[in-house]
Amino acid sequence: MYEEDRPKFIPKRFTSMRSVPAYNKAVRETFDRCLDLYLCPRTQKKRINIDPESLKPKLPSRKDLKPYPTTCYLEYKGHRGPVVSISADSTGQWIASGEAVHHVAWNPSPELPVLAVTVGQDVFLLKTGLGNREEQKRVEGLLHVKSHITQDDSVSGDTIVKWSQDVNHGGIRLKHFKLHGLPVSTAFHPTRSIFFISTKKNVRVYDLLKQRLIKKLETGVREISSIAIHPGGDNVIVGSKDGKLCWFDMDLSSQPYRVLNCHPKDITKVAFHRSYPLFASSSDDCTTYVFHGMVYSDLNQNPLIVPLEILRGHVSAKGRGVLDCMFHPRQPWLFTAGADSVIKLYCH
Repeated sequence: MYEEDRPKFIPKRFTSMRSVPAYNKAVRETFDRCLDLYLCPRTQKKRINIDPESLKPKLPSRKDLKPYPTTCYLEYKGHRGPVVSISADSTGQWIASGEAVHHVAWNPSPELPVLAVTVGQDVFLLKTGLGNREEQKRVEGLLHVKSHITQDDSVSGDTIVKWSQDVNHGGIRLKHFKLHGLPVSTAFHPTRSIFFISTKKNVRVYDLLKQRLIKKLETGVREISSIAIHPGGDNVIVGSKDGKLCWFDMDLSSQPYRVLNCHPKDITKVAFHRSYPLFASSSDDCTTYVFHGMVYSDLNQNPLIVPLEILRGHVSAKGRGVLDCMFHPRQPWLFTAGADSVIKLYCH
């Protein structure tokens, strides 16, 4: 060692070995050695005190995420049975609802106010009488087709759909003859030629131009009930009959990015807003959950999901609750349809 680093030690002279004193740290070092043999640590470690609140993710305040639907503003009454499906037109001025039907949907083009209704194995394309005279004449010309099969002709085994003029409703009737019942829900990509088909266990994504399967989303839930596509097209939410909501980021993985256990009963419908960063899920527990779902243009930044509000108000009828939900196309409002024959409008 260097001289400046050497310990300060002054040697002493003793006349004999009997005069040399004992080592002053001998007892302590012997005790520490005994502790080592007894598998005891020589130093005492303190437990780190961590606040459990600091481990929670830091989410923005709900006040900073307004507007979003919070209170019931209107109730639409008139149905006598459970309202199974609702749909608002592209302007948000008109809403269609149905009882003994599977689904109702408006044409997304505002120039052609046509309503599609599914009943059993039939699909009806109906005139609504909305718009000016030119638009109504255009709809009449669009919905006027010749039946491929007359009433006297027999339906062959290769026939899948029969197109006919529906005189009673003033539209077109599509009768299906081959329905295997495999698909649970379907949806189109908002901007690309991509089609989503969900079975009970997974979601298959097809490219319509290339006519091939491009992705298969594995949900891991008991049974899928509905799907919805984000307006950007790269994120999908899936509702299940075991109360789980799965968020998929298709650019990230075919496995769920986030699984939300929000409802104790079946989820009946999930929906995205067209322009606001909002999505919702309705359930048979008579509640509708509203979430903030922000998708960033930066691919390195994960989507932000924040629970916002639990909307209550519907009454259970024969074990069913809220059967359908959808956002207003322009405003941060939410429509809900219940088994109690009531349609509610929630505003901010």
